[in-house]
Amino acid sequence: MTTRKDQIEAAFKAFHLKNPAVFDTFVMLQRKVFDAGFKHYSAMAIVQQVRWHHAIEYRDRNLKINNNFAPHYSRLFHVTHPQFKGFFRERALVSATQPAQTPDIQDFAPIRENFELDLE
Repeated sequence: MTTRKDQIEAAFKAFHLKNPAVFDTFVMLQRKVFDAGFKHYSAMAIVQQVRWHHAIEYRDRNLKINNNFAPHYSRLFHVTHPQFKGFFRERALVSATQPAQTPDIQDFAPIRENFELDLE
């Protein structure tokens, strides 16, 4: 991997293969937004709704979706649903010009899971 974009894409692909229901929920929520009359919408807003649905509706409180995955979900959506091309406005990925992070942010996942903050 040579750029931060490469790292994020690899992490997204691994996450998507492990959690295909996330994209199904993303698509379902996009349809609701579209049916409500929106011609454009925020992929990040839908990712936030996906988090809520999985935590509250599906009672899956272990699901963690990286914020960096929102643009990848919108791009995947446009590829798999070309009739909605342009629903999510796509920007250039800033990460494409950034060097890869060392260590990769994914390397810290076990540390975050066991992290406790004592404020006393």
